Amino acid sequence: MSYNYEKYRKIRVLVCELNEGLASPEGMAELNSILANDPEAVEYYVDIIDLQTYVRSILSDSAIESTVDVASDDMVELMLSLVENENNACPIEFPESIIDNDEQVVKAKKEVQKIRKFYRVYSTIVSIAAVLMVMFIVYANLFPPQYTVPVATLVDHIDAQWNNTSDKLNVNDRILINQPSYILDGGIVKISYDDGVELIIEGPAEFTIEKKGISLISGSLFSHVPRSGIGFTVNTANARFIDLGTDFGVYAGSNESSELHVLKGEVQYCSCFPDAKNSSKTIKENNARRFIAQANNIEVIPVAVDYFVCQMDSQSGVVWRGQKEMDLADIVGGGNGFGTGQLNATIGTTDGVMSVKRRQDIKLSEKKGDGKYHLASKVRYVDGVFVPDISTQISSDGYVCNDFPDTSGLYSCDLLFGSVYWPARPLVLDGIEYGTDRNHSLFMHANLGVTFDLDEIRSDLKGVNIREFRARAGISESANGLDWANVDIWIFLDGELGYKKQEIKRGQIEDIFVVIPDHTRFLTIAVTEGGEHDPAVLTKKVSKVSSDWCVFANPVLSFE
Repeated sequence: MSYNYEKYRKIRVLVCELNEGLASPEGMAELNSILANDPEAVEYYVDIIDLQTYVRSILSDSAIESTVDVASDDMVELMLSLVENENNACPIEFPESIIDNDEQVVKAKKEVQKIRKFYRVYSTIVSIAAVLMVMFIVYANLFPPQYTVPVATLVDHIDAQWNNTSDKLNVNDRILINQPSYILDGGIVKISYDDGVELIIEGPAEFTIEKKGISLISGSLFSHVPRSGIGFTVNTANARFIDLGTDFGVYAGSNESSELHVLKGEVQYCSCFPDAKNSSKTIKENNARRFIAQANNIEVIPVAVDYFVCQMDSQSGVVWRGQKEMDLADIVGGGNGFGTGQLNATIGTTDGVMSVKRRQDIKLSEKKGDGKYHLASKVRYVDGVFVPDISTQISSDGYVCNDFPDTSGLYSCDLLFGSVYWPARPLVLDGIEYGTDRNHSLFMHANLGVTFDLDEIRSDLKGVNIREFRARAGISESANGLDWANVDIWIFLDGELGYKKQEIKRGQIEDIFVVIPDHTRFLTIAVTEGGEHDPAVLTKKVSKVSSDWCVFANPVLSFE
């Protein structure tokens, strides 16, 4: 068939965009409209797709492959024109004037025979080419060629458990398209596409990798798509989700229902329910949809802000599901701030070493600080610990506080996530017991100080904005029954005083809120002995700090 190539120039442009994963919904609608109303356009479209598929299947050099889209139209035009010229070619005639003797007649006949023989060979070649082309088109439709190229890399995992060891992916393994589906029985994997798209997939899950997207057969994934990856597509059994530059999560259930949760930016969905209302729509951040296969229905649902794994790091053990708060007590217990810390863990005030003990081994005994700042190098997010006194270093960057009073330097317990062993005297604030699995707290007996490194948190939780420190603080209501117990609480931001409360006595509860400006690196919390005590009590040879049981209940960093 002879094509009007200028007429179908728009088809070539739309096919090129489709191949590169850049086709817009409007462009796809225009292509569908052209094909629906022009049978010749359908044949032209099939020819282009088949020829491009064949050429790509035999090319391995990416530079050559990139020329296929341009060359395909010329190839179609050349091959179809050859067939058309053969069918319409005129016979060759010779003027009678050249036939004026027998010798000339013989020569002329021989020339004619040669020309006819040439055109018979030419006609045979063109006919064979046409037959081969038809055979290829039929074969390509029945058995489309598959090509495999690497498009992504597995960059990290935590306890990944693969269903088939032959399909097991390790860190730095390249991932090919057009491969059998991967089955992740358990654990978490992080995949990075060559265009910058990052996926975090949590098992159990089954999926296949595509050039500009992924097919999620079952399980959940979180996708972070930078500007360079706009158009990234997640396919499920009943919907397609096209990213427009965002962070979003997708859940695919075993019953072929699926969910879309947009945490940031915008995502366009196209459902497979032709009768559903709003089968194609753009969803903005903080919105979610459920696609119910059995009912051919789309539901509006609350966005799940803490379900999908948004960040993970095998080195630090961080698994962040988008929670808006990080538990500082959990961090002191060696955790990631989201519930992995160990109860009854202490950080040594004179060495910065964390250790986990039985509760009955955590007892009060008077100790004295050495006046030095000790790095807690093996406790992630904790910069160091110290005993506050005049002119005390309070961070690894050398910040020095000259605001502390001249303390005794005495304390009775190291920094603690948990509760001391004191029969029938748990840590209690406002009638609630703390230092337990259910109610976390930091126990900071006067005189103690701890500094947290906020930059390390930002490094692990990319893009998070730390906005404030929050806690309830006071002296435990079970503290020895002594009425003279009192403490001073200090909060510093990069060495600058951000909060101070003096003479907090037993039964007095302080709700602490400290706003943390952008780029603040160090948050320091310190407790010192508060004020003077009754001289009559001191004559009983009781340490004046023995009852300063300061408790920080639910100490958290809140995120924007």
